[in-house]
Order: sequence, then C-alpha cells, then structure tokens
Amino acid sequence: MKQTRSQSRSGSRFPRQGKKLLGITFLLAALGGGIVPAQAGNVGTGSTAGSSHLSYTVYSHWLSVLSVETDFRLTDNRYETTMEARADGLVSLFMRMNIHANARGSIEQGQVKPQFYESTGWSRGMMRHVIIHYPGGNPKIERLEPVEDDREPVPDAMQQGAADILATMAKLFVSVRSTGRCDATYDIFDGIRLTRMELHTGAVEVPPSVDKEWRVPALRCDFMGHQVAGFVKGHRSASLRTPHGGSVWFENVEGRGLVPVRVSMEHPKIGRMTVELEKVGAVR
Repeated sequence: MKQTRSQSRSGSRFPRQGKKLLGITFLLAALGGGIVPAQAGNVGTGSTAGSSHLSYTVYSHWLSVLSVETDFRLTDNRYETTMEARADGLVSLFMRMNIHANARGSIEQGQVKPQFYESTGWSRGMMRHVIIHYPGGNPKIERLEPVEDDREPVPDAMQQGAADILATMAKLFVSVRSTGRCDATYDIFDGIRLTRMELHTGAVEVPPSVDKEWRVPALRCDFMGHQVAGFVKGHRSASLRTPHGGSVWFENVEGRGLVPVRVSMEHPKIGRMTVELEKVGAVR
C-alpha cells in the first residue's frame, strides 16, 4: 500500500485527535462485527455459523494507521465480541494506541440487548479504562478512568437507548442477517461521547480497491454520522457536529456469509479514511 506524507500538526492536540477518533468510530461501527449470513440475491449465500475472527487495517490518506482484530460469537439469543485496535505502520512510531474491548448481551425477538462493555488500554496519551452496564437497557457507567472534567457531560436523557460500539456492531449484524438491509439509526456511547450514525441500504456492486479474490458483487450500506454530545468544553469547531458520510460493503467470503470487506469515508478535516479486510478465520 502506498504511503503519503502526513498532514501538518496545526491546531490544538485534543480537537484534532477527536476528529480522528470520531472518524475511526464510524469506520469501526460500520464493520458490523463478525460474519453476517447472506440473504438471497446476487451477494450469494453462506454458512450461518455464529463465530468468526476478522483482521482489518485502517488507512488515512493511504497510510496505515490502525490494525483491528475482532472475534464475534453469536447464537440465537446471545452475542459476545472482542476487539483489539492498535496503532500501525509509521504512525506507531509517534502515536501510541493499544485498546482492548469486550462486550456481551442477549438477543430477544431479534432485538440486541447489551449487558456489559469494557474498554481498557492506552489512548490519547494515557491509560484509560471504561466499564458500562445496562440496567433497564440503558447505559450506566461503572468505571471511567481517568475522569474527563474538561468535557461537557452527556445528559442522561440523551443516553437512553444508546449502546457501546460493539453492541452497535451486533445490532447492525442482526439487522443485515434478518432483513438483508441496513436501514437504521444508532446512538453510540463510549462513556464520554455520544455519536449518531444513520445507515441506508445501497446498491449491490463490486466494491472498489479490494483484493482480487473479493472483487465480486457486494451489498453496499451508506452511512452518515456526527457527534451529538460530550464535546470538549469551549470547543466551538463545527467539524465534529457536521455529519460525515461513507459506505461499507458486505460480501460472502469463504462461504461464511456476508462479511464487511471494505469501509470508506471522506472527512473534510482528516481526508479519506478506509478500512480493508486482511484476513478471515476461526475464532482464536
């Protein structure tokens, strides 16, 4: 993969990192978790097995910036998922990031009910640890280290119905599996920020710029997303509040069902970001 020069470091550190993390949040949420059994149509059919290990690379301006490993286990009434994201390529020489997250919950009448989420690791210059439970179906922060007093708190009313990024993946997973479509709106809450993501079903087409073995018709889902709460106090930039769009392509890979093979979005501040599937295998 070609590499280009990195952008300048102009602007304050935290708003700039916020833009990058917001973009990565949308890209990871769009991955949709593990395998998604295919529906009838041009995208093919596959196994309905409920677990898979997927390896992805995140690129910014064609420079690899992040490696993502995810395990997803799904039954008719439960989901369990883990994700590890770490800085990759030349970026890892000057930006340290290594985050491990895990989540679990139930599936009742086709509805994902998150129960637990934990994220721990090094990000934005320090070790961080978040634990969220879901009493009554709504997020409750059990642990947040460090406390970020420089941010506006997300009102309880806005947290209603929101879910962590891994539960959001499970919701997209179940939606595509049961309907063959991805029309939905998700609120994603990570303990400090609330972002909103809207998805709409697109065309069945060959995804651009993927490995030859995956250049077959794929289901495209288009998304728009923006941060709605949890801003840094005093931060007035419109870039985080402005919706930014992209697309994710689901394809039947190795008979496993629909798998996200590529995600792409264009951000006016940080430019083009993409996620590409590198490897599919059994859960470790």
